[in-house]
Amino acid sequence: MKFGDIEFTDRGKPCGILRIRSIEKKIGRKLPADYKKFIMKTGGGCLSLKNTYLFGVLLPSGEELEANVEIILGNDPTGETDFDLAEAGEYFTEEWEIPSDVLLIGNTEAGMHECFVINYDLPEFPRHSVLYLDNDIPGEFTLIARSFSEFLSMLAPDSDYDPDDDLSIEESREQTKKQHKIRSQKGALSPQLQESIEATGIPDYEQIVRRAAYQLACVDLGFFVSGYNKKWAQLLDVVYWAAQHVQPCRTVKSFKGPIWDHIPWDGNEYQFMSLVRASFVLEGERGSISCSEAMLELWWQRRIEPGVLVETPEGFKLKDEYIAPVLEALREDIKNHPRVEI
Repeated sequence: MKFGDIEFTDRGKPCGILRIRSIEKKIGRKLPADYKKFIMKTGGGCLSLKNTYLFGVLLPSGEELEANVEIILGNDPTGETDFDLAEAGEYFTEEWEIPSDVLLIGNTEAGMHECFVINYDLPEFPRHSVLYLDNDIPGEFTLIARSFSEFLSMLAPDSDYDPDDDLSIEESREQTKKQHKIRSQKGALSPQLQESIEATGIPDYEQIVRRAAYQLACVDLGFFVSGYNKKWAQLLDVVYWAAQHVQPCRTVKSFKGPIWDHIPWDGNEYQFMSLVRASFVLEGERGSISCSEAMLELWWQRRIEPGVLVETPEGFKLKDEYIAPVLEALREDIKNHPRVEI
């Protein structure tokens, strides 16, 4: 499969050799030639259903691996997605304690619970081979392909992929965007989010939250958040700041909540699933905004590092001086564009 034939729903930035050298310097590894060319040609990103399905690999348990490869890391120096090998890759490697013998290059639709790495120093596997790692079984690697190019050639269409849909991708995206805009303005808010908004004591706070949701709906993929972007982070900011007036979270795990069935609930009623996932929902729908677990971890980390999300005796809180200009910018947008386009 030629690198140019790989299709994405959201992608990073193609780049030149100087950017590659910068990435290599930061990660402390020389990239295999084929992976290097892939990043330069495509930028990496979130794969289309046309080339996402991986099957036929026997796991140590005797089961056959069947998975959709969601993201292949590449280049995005803007930090607006979680596709950057140097930044997002380094963060997830540390957060999930990926061994230093390998290089993290991607994950499945299960998020970082299932990931793919390139081997450098594990003697039992060929150098630069692609391995599968189930992070719920640390240290258990499975050989997928002897090279990155071979790995790409194994990716097949998902069972839900319809070639005829390719003719109307743009039209489909516009319909989805319109639906997300409607949800942002008319979708019901969860009881937890409503209570949080009331707790701020700010009369126009619901309008501010809905404008933040509307701005997210206007970007590529809208409420289907597949990469870190500023509008997504902004919505989390205004929602979390409201919720901290009722019950701030003590850990990122508590904020994520039971995003996967196997994650136990710690009793916190004011977390992502109840505040965001269960809001902006139209009648007859079960959920609205979706994202990966890794995306929530990345938002949390990017608020901790600059010191705007700080630990208090009650839990972690966003600083008022941080949120003030965020709210002001949203108010200004409402003032300049009182009627949104749906």
